[in-house]
Amino acid sequence: MNEGVKLLLERIKTHPEEFMKGGRWIRLLAEYNEYIPDELNPLTDEARKLVADEFTRDVMKELLDSEEEDPFDEALKRAKHNQSLSTRTIFGRLKYDSVEES
Repeated sequence: MNEGVKLLLERIKTHPEEFMKGGRWIRLLAEYNEYIPDELNPLTDEARKLVADEFTRDVMKELLDSEEEDPFDEALKRAKHNQSLSTRTIFGRLKYDSVEES
C-alpha cells in the first residue's frame, strides 16, 4: 500500500473533519485520484463514508430548521433589521433612522 495512503488512513481516525466536504485533504485526493485511483481506494472509501454521514446530518439539520422557521417570522425579522439600519445618500446629506421618518 502507498505510504501516503497509510499515513492518511491513520489521520482520518483522529481528524475526520479534514476529510469532509471542504476539508484539508479533499483537493489532494481528487487531484491524485485521476493518476493512482487503485492505490487511493481505501482512503477515498473512508472519506466517502464521512461525507455521506455529513450529508445526512446536513439534510436532517435543514429539515429541522425549515420546520421550525415560519416564513412570516423570517420576513418580520428582516424588516425589523432593515428598519434599524441607517442609510445615507452618496453625499451623506440625508440620514433615515427608521422607515417612519422616510
